[in-house]
Amino acid sequence: MSSHPDVVGRRLGEAVILLYEAGAAGVRIVRTSPPWAGRPKGVERVIRQRRTDGGVELVVAAEGYLRGREG
Repeated sequence: MSSHPDVVGRRLGEAVILLYEAGAAGVRIVRTSPPWAGRPKGVERVIRQRRTDGGVELVVAAEGYLRGREG
């Protein structure tokens, strides 16, 4: 099994490219957000990474969120 680079903290797009270049068979992206209603603001960053049978799972969150009707 190949070793994948640690991409926690990186921007989502950069993380996916690095993983595929390192030979990841697949990348599953799971988005998380605050419990209150809001829209993502800013870039998405990887906050968790784990190996799965099919490749790598990344949990990502936006750098910020707008509440309710903001923005």
